[in-house]
Amino acid sequence: MPRYIMCLKDGERCYYLEWSTIVSAPTTFGLSREQFEAYYRGEYANDDAILARRGGSLGGLFSMESRLARASECGISALDGATLDGQLAGNHAGPEGTHLSKTEVIDWYCKRRENPWGLEPLE
Repeated sequence: MPRYIMCLKDGERCYYLEWSTIVSAPTTFGLSREQFEAYYRGEYANDDAILARRGGSLGGLFSMESRLARASECGISALDGATLDGQLAGNHAGPEGTHLSKTEVIDWYCKRRENPWGLEPLE
């Protein structure tokens, strides 16, 4: 099951976060693009190193840059037809797995987080 990068906009700024299709909720807090890039490199650097040793890479459509570009443009990094609105419509991001609106997801995961500089996944 994929983890998408989402770019949520509130009219003031863009928040980047990782979204799990397993729990239908964010697995990171909303971060600036620079903070998200640092998180992503730390989280997935080993995956790319393993592939490089086998002669491959996470380049092309699966690279961080490509995924972030899709998220910035479409709101979600998905290649499988999933949409931002579709993922948010079926979310379980609220307390005890309840649904949150897009505004509530931004408020809960991007604005009211207890540790605004934390890059640790929420899982």
